[in-house]
Amino acid sequence: MTNPALPILGSTLLNLANEKSQSRKRKRVGASFDPIDTALKGGLDYGRISCISGDKSQGKTTIAIHCLITHLLSSPTSQAAVIDTTGTFDLLRLHEVIVTRVKSNILTKRARQIGDLQPEMSPPPPPTEDADKTAEKALERVKILRVFDFVGVVEALGELSEELQDVRPTEENTETQPKSKPLPQRNQRTQIADSDEEEEEDSEEDMLFASPLPVPKPTSPPQAPPNTLDKIGMIIIDNITQPLHPILKINYTRAQSLLITFLTSLRHLTTTHNLATLLLNTATAPKSFHTYHSNTIAPQGTFVPDPLSASPTFSDQVSIFAGTNVRPALGKTFVYQLDLHLLVSSVPKRRRDAEIIVGGKSGKGEVVGVIEVLGDRGDERVGIWSVFRIGEDGNLKGA
Repeated sequence: MTNPALPILGSTLLNLANEKSQSRKRKRVGASFDPIDTALKGGLDYGRISCISGDKSQGKTTIAIHCLITHLLSSPTSQAAVIDTTGTFDLLRLHEVIVTRVKSNILTKRARQIGDLQPEMSPPPPPTEDADKTAEKALERVKILRVFDFVGVVEALGELSEELQDVRPTEENTETQPKSKPLPQRNQRTQIADSDEEEEEDSEEDMLFASPLPVPKPTSPPQAPPNTLDKIGMIIIDNITQPLHPILKINYTRAQSLLITFLTSLRHLTTTHNLATLLLNTATAPKSFHTYHSNTIAPQGTFVPDPLSASPTFSDQVSIFAGTNVRPALGKTFVYQLDLHLLVSSVPKRRRDAEIIVGGKSGKGEVVGVIEVLGDRGDERVGIWSVFRIGEDGNLKGA
């Protein structure tokens, strides 16, 4: 009889699973803003689909731009693609933010160099890197695809898929090609023959080798240029709601079917080529609003309940903040297809600001942006949030 299998403790299986998950940690791209990167434990995952939902002027496009810049500056050969469905993607703003980011990195690096100096050492020379040239080179590696409807989005994704699948011939492919057989060579003489015999041999050899063919030179495999760019590593769709909105109005079921089919193809492309895919989605608040004071305007994304309307139920609340009642568009079916779902909204900064904005007291209230994790399939980040504000230069600032 065979011996029975030895039992395995559940803790042992758990430790093995944890070791495998740690060894397969995915690379992430952040916004280079410590509060947000810390909350997201590094940023957006490569090989997964992420989404940022939010109302207009809440900062979701700004966060996407900063993640895009981080990807472009991570390597001088990295590329990205932006599918623009609204026609509002601002390249000038992207250029300005890149210049500001590069200058900040140069100043930080120089400050560290000066801080590491000894008293008797002279400071390093000022940096000579041109931020404008770096920004221009980065913009050359961004591919903008302007589309006008959902069919255009599908065609743009197909174009990117063909570009990613275009593999150059490698040395392995050239080695597998059949080699041409070498031509027969003339036998070298080792003895001195008579003149008559030599003439006869020469005539016979001339008949055999009357017109010798040139020996073809071995062809070397095509070599890539030294500054070859990497394949596209990041895709941003700004935004996914715009092209689907007309279809949702006419036939909601058909729109959901098209969306699921599109997301399935997008997921296959993302996982196959290890892309950092980011979708921008709109979020809307309930239509029942009530302004308590004529001089107070509530920020977009902040829910102010109407006293005459019924209070929202718990199922309608997606945010952990009671004052934020916006809901992402495209329904729950869309949410189930995401690996990471983020919500961007605005909330009063202090209690005094909440009393002014929501309570109707006189004064000017201050709001800050909030980004929170609504869903996460790969890590335990649900419920984590961070605050931010956007400066006049378009950069993310601490609140």
